[in-house]
Amino acid sequence: ETVCLLVQDEVALSYRIEAIASTHSSVQRSGTFDTQTPLLTATMSRESVTIRTLAEEEVAIEDLRYYDDPPAVDHLALAPVAQPETSTTTFLLADASGESNLRTSRARTVMEHFAETVALLLDTDRLPSPPSDTESPDASPAEHAAGGSAAAAGGNSGGVEIEDARPRRELIAEEMEAAQAAAEDLALALVHLNRAESIARRGEEAVASAERLFQARLEQLAPNQRIERFGELTYGIFFRKGASAIEPWMADFESTMAQEEGELEGGVSVGVAVWTEETPEALRSEATKALREAYETGTCTIVT
Repeated sequence: ETVCLLVQDEVALSYRIEAIASTHSSVQRSGTFDTQTPLLTATMSRESVTIRTLAEEEVAIEDLRYYDDPPAVDHLALAPVAQPETSTTTFLLADASGESNLRTSRARTVMEHFAETVALLLDTDRLPSPPSDTESPDASPAEHAAGGSAAAAGGNSGGVEIEDARPRRELIAEEMEAAQAAAEDLALALVHLNRAESIARRGEEAVASAERLFQARLEQLAPNQRIERFGELTYGIFFRKGASAIEPWMADFESTMAQEEGELEGGVSVGVAVWTEETPEALRSEATKALREAYETGTCTIVT
């Protein structure tokens, strides 16, 4: 239906349309748009082509905001465009309905070749830049947390055993129902390992190892709380508490994790949203915004 070249700058979940071609008239020809979930996760950025099925993963039709009125598409093909000297993420995205099939060998090859061609064109147009002796900053945790990668929705990109492969919104709804039945408060805390992007660059085994350690540490520091994977090196903790009761835990947790060494060094970011009768999607969105703010400011954030 549509093929576009998108650029994600340092602001997570915000995409700039560089070029677009579509059979539909209701598309944006330029500008930017935001999503609730990442279109291309850190793990996917290491693959030549990734196919995402909207019905099975956390990414939803509502995230395709390059449309004013999205048609009935059900899967995406994403191909990262190699730009090693920039901190932005550039990729090709193609969407299709069930009548088309982007999973064929020919379709994947075409996407891969176009991505390589775009990379060459961008290298030709780019002005020389002075070498940098500093590592590019890690990606914002919102990229990981908001969408829960494919693994959080049923895949397993890092080799970690996922006990509950249902969509995260179902788990949030489940906790909402239980809290309401017990007349208790409910809060969702999203916690993200700040060095996640650096770990991801070392490959799937490094991610899997760090996730096992991170989850085990969370289970020690948040005993008797439900803990679920919400993305690459990002976890959600469900508390039956209000904001005032969570604040001391957040401070202790952040302080403890700041002293970690080895695979868990570098500290964490924590964003918390307290449930006030909103939908599961809205609660997750608020928690993701809080996590983004925490990452940018270096301070744990609670939204109520």
